[in-house]
Amino acid sequence: MGITLSSESQHINSTEQTKKPIRSIPDRISSELLKKNFSQIESYSLKTCFDSICTVSKNGIAHIDEESFVKYLSFTDNIGVGPLIFRSFSYLANYPSLDHTPTLLTFNGLVKAIAIYCDKTKNVIDEDYSKLLFESFATWEDDESCKEFLSLGKDTTTITTIKLPKVKCQDLIDVLTAIVWVTTCEMTTANAESENFMEILSNMISLKNISQIRDAVTPIVYSISKPDTTFITWPKFKSFICRNAPNMFRSWSSFFYGQFFIGQTLSRSHKDSIFFGPPVRSLPALDSKSDLLSPINMAILSWMPLPDHAMNRRQWNRLYTSTKHGFSMSSFSANVFKYHGPTLMLINAVVTDDSIGNNDENDTILLGAYISDPWSSSKAFGSDECLLFEIFPTYESFPATNHNSNYVYYNTSFGIGFGGTDITRKTSRLDNKLSGSFMLQLDNTLQNGTYRNDSLKGSRHAFKLSATRTYFDIPFEVLEIQVFGLGGETAKQRQESERIWEENLSRRKEFRQYNSNTMDKEMLKKGSWHSLIRFPDFSVKFKYLSLLLA
Repeated sequence: MGITLSSESQHINSTEQTKKPIRSIPDRISSELLKKNFSQIESYSLKTCFDSICTVSKNGIAHIDEESFVKYLSFTDNIGVGPLIFRSFSYLANYPSLDHTPTLLTFNGLVKAIAIYCDKTKNVIDEDYSKLLFESFATWEDDESCKEFLSLGKDTTTITTIKLPKVKCQDLIDVLTAIVWVTTCEMTTANAESENFMEILSNMISLKNISQIRDAVTPIVYSISKPDTTFITWPKFKSFICRNAPNMFRSWSSFFYGQFFIGQTLSRSHKDSIFFGPPVRSLPALDSKSDLLSPINMAILSWMPLPDHAMNRRQWNRLYTSTKHGFSMSSFSANVFKYHGPTLMLINAVVTDDSIGNNDENDTILLGAYISDPWSSSKAFGSDECLLFEIFPTYESFPATNHNSNYVYYNTSFGIGFGGTDITRKTSRLDNKLSGSFMLQLDNTLQNGTYRNDSLKGSRHAFKLSATRTYFDIPFEVLEIQVFGLGGETAKQRQESERIWEENLSRRKEFRQYNSNTMDKEMLKKGSWHSLIRFPDFSVKFKYLSLLLA
Protein backbone atom coordinates (compact mmCIF):
# COMPACT_ATOMS: atom_id res chain seq x y z
CA MET A 1 0.00 0.00 0.00
CA GLY A 2 3.01 2.32 0.09
CA ILE A 3 5.22 3.76 2.79
CA THR A 4 3.63 4.95 6.01
CA LEU A 5 4.54 8.56 6.69
CA SER A 6 3.82 10.93 9.52
CA SER A 7 3.86 14.22 7.66
CA GLU A 8 4.13 15.63 4.19
CA SER A 9 7.02 18.00 4.86
CA GLN A 10 9.51 15.45 6.18
CA HIS A 11 9.80 13.81 2.76
CA ILE A 12 11.13 16.90 1.02
CA ASN A 13 14.90 16.62 0.71
CA SER A 14 17.37 19.42 1.39
CA THR A 15 17.47 20.45 -2.25
CA GLU A 16 13.71 20.81 -2.37
CA GLN A 17 13.71 22.82 0.86
CA THR A 18 15.94 25.50 -0.67
CA LYS A 19 13.45 26.12 -3.45
CA LYS A 20 10.76 28.72 -3.21
CA PRO A 21 7.57 27.15 -1.84
CA ILE A 22 5.06 26.30 -4.56
CA ARG A 23 1.27 26.71 -4.30
CA SER A 24 1.15 28.62 -1.01
CA ILE A 25 -2.49 29.56 -1.64
CA PRO A 26 -3.70 25.95 -1.73
CA ASP A 27 -1.79 25.25 1.46
CA ARG A 28 -3.54 28.20 3.08
CA ILE A 29 -6.88 26.92 1.88
CA SER A 30 -6.17 23.45 3.25
CA SER A 31 -5.20 24.93 6.60
CA GLU A 32 -8.37 26.99 6.77
CA LEU A 33 -10.51 24.00 5.85
CA LEU A 34 -8.92 21.92 8.59
CA LYS A 35 -9.29 24.71 11.11
CA LYS A 36 -12.85 25.81 10.33
CA ASN A 37 -14.66 22.75 9.01
CA PHE A 38 -12.84 19.68 10.32
CA SER A 39 -12.95 18.42 13.89
CA GLN A 40 -9.78 17.19 15.56
CA ILE A 41 -10.79 13.56 15.18
CA GLU A 42 -11.62 14.13 11.51
CA SER A 43 -8.25 15.79 10.87
CA TYR A 44 -6.44 13.00 12.69
CA SER A 45 -8.32 10.29 10.83
CA LEU A 46 -7.71 11.90 7.44
CA LYS A 47 -4.00 12.22 8.19
CA THR A 48 -3.80 8.64 9.39
CA CYS A 49 -5.55 7.49 6.22
CA PHE A 50 -3.16 9.48 4.03
CA ASP A 51 -0.11 8.10 5.83
CA SER A 52 -1.33 4.52 5.38
CA ILE A 53 -1.63 4.65 1.59
CA CYS A 54 0.77 7.37 0.42
CA THR A 55 4.07 6.91 -1.40
CA VAL A 56 7.05 9.17 -2.07
CA SER A 57 7.95 10.74 -5.40
CA LYS A 58 11.48 11.01 -6.76
CA ASN A 59 11.53 14.56 -5.45
CA GLY A 60 10.67 13.34 -1.97
CA ILE A 61 7.05 14.51 -1.95
CA ALA A 62 4.53 12.34 -0.14
CA HIS A 63 1.46 11.68 -2.27
CA ILE A 64 -1.13 9.05 -3.11
CA ASP A 65 -0.70 7.39 -6.48
CA GLU A 66 -3.54 6.10 -8.65
CA GLU A 67 -2.99 2.42 -7.96
CA SER A 68 -3.07 2.85 -4.17
CA PHE A 69 -6.06 5.19 -4.37
CA VAL A 70 -8.16 2.85 -6.51
CA LYS A 71 -7.25 -0.14 -4.38
CA TYR A 72 -8.18 1.71 -1.20
CA LEU A 73 -11.64 2.74 -2.44
CA SER A 74 -12.41 -0.89 -3.27
CA PHE A 75 -14.87 -0.16 -6.08
CA THR A 76 -15.85 -3.31 -7.89
CA ASP A 77 -14.20 -3.78 -11.28
CA ASN A 78 -17.63 -4.00 -12.92
CA ILE A 79 -18.07 -0.26 -12.35
CA GLY A 80 -14.56 0.81 -13.36
CA VAL A 81 -14.90 4.30 -11.88
CA GLY A 82 -11.80 4.24 -9.66
CA PRO A 83 -9.37 5.91 -12.14
CA LEU A 84 -11.99 8.54 -12.96
CA ILE A 85 -12.42 9.47 -9.29
CA PHE A 86 -8.64 9.60 -8.86
CA ARG A 87 -8.46 12.05 -11.75
CA SER A 88 -11.18 14.08 -10.06
CA PHE A 89 -9.31 14.14 -6.74
CA SER A 90 -6.07 15.13 -8.49
CA TYR A 91 -7.84 18.00 -10.24
CA LEU A 92 -9.47 19.26 -7.04
CA ALA A 93 -6.13 19.00 -5.28
CA ASN A 94 -4.90 21.76 -7.60
CA TYR A 95 -7.62 24.22 -6.54
CA PRO A 96 -7.77 27.21 -7.07
CA SER A 97 -5.40 26.95 -10.03
CA LEU A 98 -6.98 27.85 -13.37
CA ASP A 99 -4.72 25.75 -15.58
CA HIS A 100 -7.19 22.83 -15.43
CA THR A 101 -4.45 20.26 -14.90
CA PRO A 102 -4.22 17.58 -12.23
CA THR A 103 -1.42 17.58 -9.68
CA LEU A 104 0.11 15.21 -7.16
CA LEU A 105 -2.43 14.14 -4.59
CA THR A 106 -0.61 15.38 -1.49
CA PHE A 107 -2.16 15.65 1.94
CA ASN A 108 -3.08 19.30 1.35
CA GLY A 109 -4.67 18.30 -1.95
CA LEU A 110 -6.55 15.45 -0.28
CA VAL A 111 -7.95 17.89 2.29
CA LYS A 112 -9.40 20.08 -0.45
CA ALA A 113 -10.79 17.20 -2.48
CA ILE A 114 -12.44 15.57 0.53
CA ALA A 115 -13.84 18.90 1.71
CA ILE A 116 -15.49 19.43 -1.68
CA TYR A 117 -16.81 15.87 -1.97
CA CYS A 118 -18.23 15.95 1.56
CA ASP A 119 -19.50 19.54 1.20
CA LYS A 120 -17.32 20.80 4.06
CA THR A 121 -16.19 24.02 2.38
CA LYS A 122 -18.26 26.58 4.30
CA ASN A 123 -16.62 30.01 4.69
CA VAL A 124 -13.52 28.87 2.81
CA ILE A 125 -14.49 27.85 -0.74
CA ASP A 126 -17.51 29.79 -1.96
CA GLU A 127 -17.81 28.21 -5.40
CA ASP A 128 -20.63 25.86 -6.33
CA TYR A 129 -19.35 22.45 -5.31
CA SER A 130 -21.47 20.80 -8.03
CA LYS A 131 -19.59 22.84 -10.61
CA LEU A 132 -16.24 21.94 -9.07
CA LEU A 133 -17.11 18.25 -9.18
CA PHE A 134 -18.37 18.53 -12.76
CA GLU A 135 -15.16 20.21 -13.86
CA SER A 136 -13.08 17.60 -12.07
CA PHE A 137 -14.58 14.91 -14.32
CA ALA A 138 -14.34 17.02 -17.47
CA THR A 139 -11.94 17.15 -20.35
CA TRP A 140 -11.01 20.72 -21.23
CA GLU A 141 -11.23 21.44 -24.95
CA ASP A 142 -10.96 24.52 -27.14
CA ASP A 143 -14.30 26.03 -28.03
CA GLU A 144 -14.11 27.73 -31.43
CA SER A 145 -17.65 29.05 -31.13
CA CYS A 146 -16.58 31.21 -28.18
CA LYS A 147 -13.68 32.55 -30.18
CA GLU A 148 -16.04 33.50 -33.00
CA PHE A 149 -18.42 35.17 -30.55
CA LEU A 150 -15.67 37.19 -28.88
CA SER A 151 -14.18 38.39 -32.14
CA LEU A 152 -17.20 40.50 -33.13
CA GLY A 153 -15.62 41.28 -36.50
CA LYS A 154 -12.13 41.79 -35.12
CA ASP A 155 -8.96 40.03 -36.17
CA THR A 156 -9.33 36.53 -34.72
CA THR A 157 -5.57 36.00 -34.65
CA THR A 158 -5.43 38.21 -31.56
CA ILE A 159 -8.06 36.20 -29.71
CA THR A 160 -7.25 32.91 -28.11
CA THR A 161 -9.75 30.11 -27.91
CA ILE A 162 -11.50 29.48 -24.61
CA LYS A 163 -11.23 26.11 -22.94
CA LEU A 164 -14.58 24.87 -21.67
CA PRO A 165 -15.22 21.80 -19.52
CA LYS A 166 -17.02 18.96 -21.23
CA VAL A 167 -17.76 15.67 -19.52
CA LYS A 168 -17.92 12.58 -21.68
CA CYS A 169 -21.34 10.95 -21.56
CA GLN A 170 -19.75 7.59 -20.86
CA ASP A 171 -17.75 9.05 -17.96
CA LEU A 172 -20.88 10.55 -16.43
CA ILE A 173 -22.67 7.22 -16.83
CA ASP A 174 -19.85 5.58 -14.88
CA VAL A 175 -19.97 8.28 -12.20
CA LEU A 176 -23.77 8.08 -11.75
CA THR A 177 -23.61 4.28 -11.75
CA ALA A 178 -21.09 4.49 -8.92
CA ILE A 179 -23.23 7.00 -7.01
CA VAL A 180 -26.34 4.82 -7.25
CA TRP A 181 -24.32 1.72 -6.41
CA VAL A 182 -22.88 3.35 -3.30
CA THR A 183 -26.33 4.55 -2.21
CA THR A 184 -28.04 1.19 -2.78
CA CYS A 185 -25.25 -0.60 -0.93
CA GLU A 186 -25.73 1.71 2.03
CA MET A 187 -29.49 1.20 2.02
CA THR A 188 -29.27 -2.57 1.64
CA THR A 189 -26.47 -3.31 4.09
CA ALA A 190 -27.78 -0.97 6.79
CA ASN A 191 -30.66 -3.31 7.62
CA ALA A 192 -29.05 -6.58 6.54
CA GLU A 193 -28.98 -9.54 8.89
CA SER A 194 -25.47 -10.67 9.76
CA GLU A 195 -26.05 -14.20 8.50
CA ASN A 196 -27.16 -12.89 5.09
CA PHE A 197 -24.54 -10.17 4.75
CA MET A 198 -22.15 -12.05 2.45
CA GLU A 199 -25.00 -13.11 0.17
CA ILE A 200 -26.24 -9.52 -0.04
CA LEU A 201 -22.72 -8.26 -0.66
CA SER A 202 -22.23 -10.79 -3.44
CA ASN A 203 -25.44 -9.60 -5.10
CA MET A 204 -24.39 -5.96 -4.74
CA ILE A 205 -21.13 -6.45 -6.64
CA SER A 206 -22.62 -8.77 -9.25
CA LEU A 207 -22.56 -7.80 -12.89
CA LYS A 208 -26.35 -8.21 -13.06
CA ASN A 209 -27.01 -5.64 -10.32
CA ILE A 210 -24.53 -3.13 -11.73
CA SER A 211 -25.97 -3.58 -15.23
CA GLN A 212 -29.43 -2.76 -13.87
CA ILE A 213 -28.08 0.41 -12.32
CA ARG A 214 -26.29 1.38 -15.52
CA ASP A 215 -29.46 0.78 -17.53
CA ALA A 216 -31.33 3.13 -15.17
CA VAL A 217 -28.86 6.03 -15.35
CA THR A 218 -27.93 5.82 -19.04
CA PRO A 219 -31.16 7.40 -20.38
CA ILE A 220 -30.81 10.14 -17.76
CA VAL A 221 -27.36 11.05 -19.05
CA TYR A 222 -28.42 11.09 -22.69
CA SER A 223 -31.47 13.22 -21.84
CA ILE A 224 -29.04 15.81 -20.44
CA SER A 225 -26.71 15.74 -23.43
CA LYS A 226 -29.35 15.99 -26.18
CA PRO A 227 -28.78 16.34 -29.07
CA ASP A 228 -25.11 15.53 -28.47
CA THR A 229 -24.43 11.93 -27.47
CA THR A 230 -20.73 12.31 -26.73
CA PHE A 231 -20.22 15.27 -24.39
CA ILE A 232 -22.17 17.28 -21.81
CA THR A 233 -21.36 20.93 -21.22
CA TRP A 234 -21.65 22.70 -17.88
CA PRO A 235 -24.59 24.93 -18.94
CA LYS A 236 -26.63 21.84 -19.87
CA PHE A 237 -25.64 19.99 -16.74
CA LYS A 238 -26.33 22.99 -14.51
CA SER A 239 -29.77 23.52 -16.04
CA PHE A 240 -30.60 19.86 -15.44
CA ILE A 241 -29.44 19.53 -11.85
CA CYS A 242 -30.84 22.89 -10.70
CA ARG A 243 -34.33 21.79 -11.60
CA ASN A 244 -34.25 18.00 -11.43
CA ALA A 245 -31.33 16.75 -9.36
CA PRO A 246 -29.86 19.31 -6.94
CA ASN A 247 -28.87 16.48 -4.57
CA MET A 248 -27.14 14.30 -7.15
CA PHE A 249 -23.64 14.55 -5.67
CA ARG A 250 -24.71 14.61 -2.04
CA SER A 251 -24.90 10.82 -2.12
CA TRP A 252 -21.10 10.77 -2.21
CA SER A 253 -20.77 12.32 1.26
CA SER A 254 -21.50 9.24 3.33
CA PHE A 255 -19.22 7.01 1.28
CA PHE A 256 -16.16 9.27 1.26
CA TYR A 257 -16.70 10.31 4.85
CA GLY A 258 -16.65 6.67 5.84
CA GLN A 259 -13.58 5.92 3.75
CA PHE A 260 -11.35 8.79 4.84
CA PHE A 261 -12.68 10.06 8.17
CA ILE A 262 -13.98 6.96 9.90
CA GLY A 263 -12.43 3.89 8.30
CA GLN A 264 -9.04 4.29 9.95
CA THR A 265 -10.11 5.34 13.43
CA LEU A 266 -13.22 3.35 14.28
CA SER A 267 -12.31 0.00 12.76
CA ARG A 268 -9.37 -2.30 13.26
CA SER A 269 -9.00 -2.95 9.57
CA HIS A 270 -10.12 -1.27 6.39
CA LYS A 271 -12.25 -4.29 5.51
CA ASP A 272 -14.56 -3.45 8.41
CA SER A 273 -15.55 -0.28 6.61
CA ILE A 274 -15.55 -1.35 2.98
CA PHE A 275 -18.62 0.70 2.32
CA PHE A 276 -19.69 3.30 4.75
CA GLY A 277 -19.10 5.38 7.80
CA PRO A 278 -21.83 7.26 9.65
CA PRO A 279 -24.92 8.24 7.68
CA VAL A 280 -24.17 11.82 6.66
CA ARG A 281 -27.40 11.88 4.67
CA SER A 282 -28.65 8.33 4.80
CA LEU A 283 -31.85 7.60 2.98
CA PRO A 284 -34.95 6.46 4.87
CA ALA A 285 -35.69 2.78 5.20
CA LEU A 286 -39.06 1.43 4.10
CA ASP A 287 -41.23 -0.40 6.60
CA SER A 288 -42.09 -2.92 3.87
CA LYS A 289 -40.49 -3.90 0.59
CA SER A 290 -41.65 -2.03 -2.50
CA ASP A 291 -41.07 -2.88 -6.15
CA LEU A 292 -41.87 0.68 -7.22
CA LEU A 293 -39.55 2.23 -4.66
CA SER A 294 -36.71 -0.23 -5.17
CA PRO A 295 -33.24 0.72 -3.89
CA ILE A 296 -32.28 1.90 -7.39
CA ASN A 297 -35.40 4.04 -7.78
CA MET A 298 -34.99 5.32 -4.23
CA ALA A 299 -31.41 6.37 -4.92
CA ILE A 300 -32.39 8.19 -8.13
CA LEU A 301 -35.41 9.78 -6.45
CA SER A 302 -33.15 11.16 -3.70
CA TRP A 303 -31.49 13.45 -6.28
CA MET A 304 -34.72 15.42 -6.72
CA PRO A 305 -35.58 18.67 -4.89
CA LEU A 306 -37.48 16.99 -2.09
CA PRO A 307 -37.45 18.73 1.33
CA ASP A 308 -34.73 17.66 3.73
CA HIS A 309 -37.24 17.19 6.54
CA ALA A 310 -38.83 14.38 4.52
CA MET A 311 -35.63 12.81 3.18
CA ASN A 312 -33.94 12.80 6.59
CA ARG A 313 -36.59 10.62 8.19
CA ARG A 314 -35.38 7.27 9.44
CA GLN A 315 -38.32 5.42 7.99
CA TRP A 316 -41.05 5.83 5.40
CA ASN A 317 -44.33 4.01 6.00
CA ARG A 318 -46.27 2.44 3.17
CA LEU A 319 -49.86 3.59 3.66
CA TYR A 320 -51.62 2.36 0.53
CA THR A 321 -51.00 -0.21 -2.20
CA SER A 322 -53.71 -0.47 -4.81
CA THR A 323 -53.23 -4.18 -5.57
CA LYS A 324 -53.42 -4.95 -1.85
CA HIS A 325 -56.04 -2.52 -0.55
CA GLY A 326 -58.11 -2.20 -3.71
CA PHE A 327 -58.54 0.21 -6.60
CA SER A 328 -61.17 2.46 -5.07
CA MET A 329 -61.42 5.95 -3.65
CA SER A 330 -62.86 4.59 -0.39
CA SER A 331 -59.91 2.25 0.12
CA PHE A 332 -57.53 5.07 -0.73
CA SER A 333 -59.11 7.48 1.75
CA ALA A 334 -59.34 4.83 4.48
CA ASN A 335 -55.57 4.25 4.33
CA VAL A 336 -54.18 7.67 3.39
CA PHE A 337 -56.47 10.21 5.03
CA LYS A 338 -55.84 11.31 8.63
CA TYR A 339 -52.09 10.94 8.10
CA HIS A 340 -50.64 14.14 9.54
CA GLY A 341 -47.51 14.48 7.46
CA PRO A 342 -46.24 14.70 3.88
CA THR A 343 -46.80 11.77 1.55
CA LEU A 344 -45.21 10.41 -1.59
CA MET A 345 -47.40 8.88 -4.30
CA LEU A 346 -46.00 6.64 -7.06
CA ILE A 347 -47.95 5.57 -10.14
CA ASN A 348 -46.71 2.75 -12.32
CA ALA A 349 -48.69 2.63 -15.55
CA VAL A 350 -48.73 1.43 -19.12
CA VAL A 351 -49.34 3.93 -21.90
CA THR A 352 -52.51 3.07 -23.78
CA ASP A 353 -51.93 5.31 -26.80
CA ASP A 354 -48.41 6.69 -27.27
CA SER A 355 -49.15 7.90 -30.78
CA ILE A 356 -50.49 11.23 -29.50
CA GLY A 357 -47.61 12.07 -27.22
CA ASN A 358 -43.85 12.22 -27.13
CA ASN A 359 -42.95 9.29 -24.95
CA ASP A 360 -40.25 7.75 -27.14
CA GLU A 361 -40.88 4.04 -27.69
CA ASN A 362 -41.50 3.03 -24.09
CA ASP A 363 -44.89 1.71 -23.08
CA THR A 364 -44.42 1.90 -19.31
CA ILE A 365 -44.11 5.01 -17.21
CA LEU A 366 -43.33 5.73 -13.56
CA LEU A 367 -44.83 8.96 -12.24
CA GLY A 368 -44.98 10.45 -8.78
CA ALA A 369 -46.01 13.33 -6.59
CA TYR A 370 -44.80 14.73 -3.30
CA ILE A 371 -47.74 16.08 -1.30
CA SER A 372 -46.72 18.42 1.50
CA ASP A 373 -50.03 18.60 3.41
CA PRO A 374 -52.43 15.99 4.84
CA TRP A 375 -55.01 14.78 2.31
CA SER A 376 -58.47 16.32 2.28
CA SER A 377 -61.47 16.11 -0.02
CA SER A 378 -63.71 18.39 -2.05
CA LYS A 379 -61.25 21.27 -2.47
CA ALA A 380 -57.69 21.84 -3.65
CA PHE A 381 -54.94 21.59 -1.05
CA GLY A 382 -51.15 21.51 -0.77
CA SER A 383 -48.37 24.10 -0.71
CA ASP A 384 -45.50 25.29 -2.88
CA GLU A 385 -43.43 22.40 -1.46
CA CYS A 386 -45.50 19.99 -3.58
CA LEU A 387 -43.68 18.40 -6.48
CA LEU A 388 -44.65 16.34 -9.51
CA PHE A 389 -42.05 14.14 -11.16
CA GLU A 390 -41.39 11.45 -13.71
CA ILE A 391 -38.70 8.85 -13.02
CA PHE A 392 -39.04 6.72 -16.13
CA PRO A 393 -38.69 6.93 -19.10
CA THR A 394 -37.84 10.66 -18.82
CA TYR A 395 -36.26 11.81 -15.58
CA GLU A 396 -37.77 15.21 -14.83
CA SER A 397 -39.36 17.11 -11.96
CA PHE A 398 -42.13 19.71 -12.10
CA PRO A 399 -41.78 22.17 -9.19
CA ALA A 400 -44.58 24.42 -8.00
CA THR A 401 -45.00 27.76 -9.77
CA ASN A 402 -47.01 29.75 -7.18
CA HIS A 403 -49.35 30.81 -10.03
CA ASN A 404 -52.21 29.21 -8.13
CA SER A 405 -52.79 26.81 -5.27
CA ASN A 406 -54.46 23.99 -7.21
CA TYR A 407 -51.72 21.54 -6.31
CA VAL A 408 -53.82 18.51 -5.37
CA TYR A 409 -57.54 17.84 -5.82
CA TYR A 410 -59.41 14.83 -4.41
CA ASN A 411 -63.08 14.07 -4.93
CA THR A 412 -64.85 10.72 -4.84
CA SER A 413 -66.97 11.48 -7.92
CA PHE A 414 -64.07 12.91 -9.93
CA GLY A 415 -60.86 11.21 -8.86
CA ILE A 416 -57.46 12.74 -8.11
CA GLY A 417 -55.85 15.63 -9.95
CA PHE A 418 -52.42 17.25 -9.65
CA GLY A 419 -51.44 20.63 -11.04
CA GLY A 420 -54.67 22.35 -11.96
CA THR A 421 -54.69 25.51 -14.04
CA ASP A 422 -55.90 28.86 -12.72
CA ILE A 423 -59.41 28.18 -14.05
CA THR A 424 -59.90 25.05 -11.95
CA ARG A 425 -62.60 25.52 -9.34
CA LYS A 426 -62.00 24.70 -5.71
CA THR A 427 -65.43 23.12 -5.26
CA SER A 428 -66.81 19.64 -4.83
CA ARG A 429 -68.14 19.68 -8.37
CA LEU A 430 -66.03 19.72 -11.48
CA ASP A 431 -67.46 20.39 -14.91
CA ASN A 432 -66.46 18.12 -17.77
CA LYS A 433 -64.81 21.08 -19.48
CA LEU A 434 -62.48 21.53 -16.50
CA SER A 435 -61.75 17.86 -15.89
CA GLY A 436 -58.88 18.01 -18.40
CA SER A 437 -57.18 20.98 -16.79
CA PHE A 438 -54.87 18.93 -14.57
CA MET A 439 -51.30 18.01 -15.43
CA LEU A 440 -51.71 14.56 -13.90
CA GLN A 441 -55.14 13.08 -13.42
CA LEU A 442 -56.61 9.78 -12.18
CA ASP A 443 -60.27 8.89 -12.57
CA ASN A 444 -62.36 7.79 -9.60
CA THR A 445 -61.66 4.11 -10.29
CA LEU A 446 -57.91 4.83 -9.88
CA GLN A 447 -57.33 2.58 -12.87
CA ASN A 448 -57.01 5.12 -15.68
CA GLY A 449 -55.40 8.50 -16.00
CA THR A 450 -53.86 11.17 -18.19
CA TYR A 451 -50.46 12.87 -18.11
CA ARG A 452 -50.36 16.22 -19.95
CA ASN A 453 -48.04 19.04 -20.94
CA ASP A 454 -49.24 21.78 -23.28
CA SER A 455 -47.46 25.13 -23.31
CA LEU A 456 -49.72 26.49 -26.07
CA LYS A 457 -52.81 26.75 -23.87
CA GLY A 458 -51.26 29.61 -21.97
CA SER A 459 -52.96 28.76 -18.70
CA ARG A 460 -51.22 29.47 -15.45
CA HIS A 461 -50.36 26.00 -14.21
CA ALA A 462 -49.72 25.12 -10.57
CA PHE A 463 -46.58 23.21 -11.60
CA LYS A 464 -43.92 24.10 -14.14
CA LEU A 465 -44.25 22.64 -17.60
CA SER A 466 -41.62 20.33 -19.02
CA ALA A 467 -38.28 21.94 -19.80
CA THR A 468 -37.48 19.49 -22.60
CA ARG A 469 -40.86 18.60 -24.15
CA THR A 470 -43.25 21.17 -25.54
CA TYR A 471 -46.27 18.90 -25.75
CA PHE A 472 -47.52 15.51 -24.66
CA ASP A 473 -50.93 14.14 -23.77
CA ILE A 474 -50.52 10.58 -22.60
CA PRO A 475 -53.43 8.39 -21.52
CA PHE A 476 -52.44 5.45 -19.35
CA GLU A 477 -53.77 2.44 -17.53
CA VAL A 478 -52.61 2.08 -13.94
CA LEU A 479 -50.69 -1.03 -12.97
CA GLU A 480 -49.98 -0.04 -9.39
CA ILE A 481 -50.37 2.93 -7.05
CA GLN A 482 -48.43 3.20 -3.81
CA VAL A 483 -48.51 5.97 -1.20
CA PHE A 484 -45.81 6.39 1.43
CA GLY A 485 -46.01 8.44 4.61
CA LEU A 486 -42.93 10.61 5.12
CA GLY A 487 -43.88 12.12 8.47
CA GLY A 488 -42.01 9.65 10.63
CA GLU A 489 -43.19 7.21 13.25
CA THR A 490 -45.10 9.86 15.19
CA ALA A 491 -47.31 10.67 12.20
CA LYS A 492 -48.02 6.99 11.59
CA GLN A 493 -48.87 6.37 15.24
CA ARG A 494 -51.18 9.39 15.28
CA GLN A 495 -53.00 8.09 12.21
CA GLU A 496 -53.44 4.69 13.85
CA SER A 497 -54.63 6.30 17.08
CA GLU A 498 -57.23 8.39 15.27
CA ARG A 499 -58.38 5.37 13.31
CA ILE A 500 -58.80 3.30 16.49
CA TRP A 501 -60.58 6.19 18.20
CA GLU A 502 -63.04 6.51 15.33
CA GLU A 503 -63.65 2.76 15.28
CA ASN A 504 -64.32 2.78 19.02
CA LEU A 505 -66.58 5.79 18.68
CA SER A 506 -68.53 4.04 15.95
CA ARG A 507 -68.93 0.96 18.14
CA ARG A 508 -70.14 3.07 21.07
CA LYS A 509 -72.71 4.78 18.87
CA GLU A 510 -73.95 1.43 17.60
CA PHE A 511 -74.14 0.10 21.16
CA ARG A 512 -76.03 3.13 22.39
CA GLN A 513 -78.41 2.97 19.46
CA TYR A 514 -79.04 -0.71 20.09
CA ASN A 515 -79.70 -0.16 23.80
CA SER A 516 -81.91 2.82 23.06
CA ASN A 517 -84.06 0.89 20.60
CA THR A 518 -84.33 -2.04 23.02
CA MET A 519 -85.42 0.23 25.86
CA ASP A 520 -87.94 1.95 23.62
CA LYS A 521 -89.54 -1.33 22.62
CA GLU A 522 -89.75 -2.57 26.21
CA MET A 523 -91.38 0.63 27.38
CA LEU A 524 -93.92 0.50 24.59
CA LYS A 525 -94.78 -3.06 25.44
CA LYS A 526 -95.54 -2.08 29.01
CA GLY A 527 -96.60 1.42 28.36
CA SER A 528 -99.67 3.10 28.23
CA TRP A 529 -100.10 6.60 27.16
CA HIS A 530 -99.62 7.56 30.78
CA SER A 531 -95.98 6.46 30.70
CA LEU A 532 -95.20 9.56 28.66
CA ILE A 533 -96.04 11.70 31.63
CA ARG A 534 -92.89 10.48 33.39
CA PHE A 535 -90.71 12.31 30.87
CA PRO A 536 -90.66 16.04 31.59
CA ASP A 537 -88.68 16.87 28.47
CA PHE A 538 -90.96 17.54 25.51
CA SER A 539 -88.47 16.19 22.94
CA VAL A 540 -88.35 12.85 24.76
CA LYS A 541 -92.16 12.73 24.94
CA PHE A 542 -92.33 13.41 21.21
CA LYS A 543 -89.80 10.66 20.47
CA TYR A 544 -91.76 7.99 22.32
CA LEU A 545 -95.06 9.21 20.94
CA SER A 546 -93.67 8.84 17.42
CA LEU A 547 -92.55 5.30 18.17
CA LEU A 548 -95.94 4.43 19.65
CA LEU A 549 -97.81 5.73 16.65
CA ALA A 550 -95.48 4.19 14.09
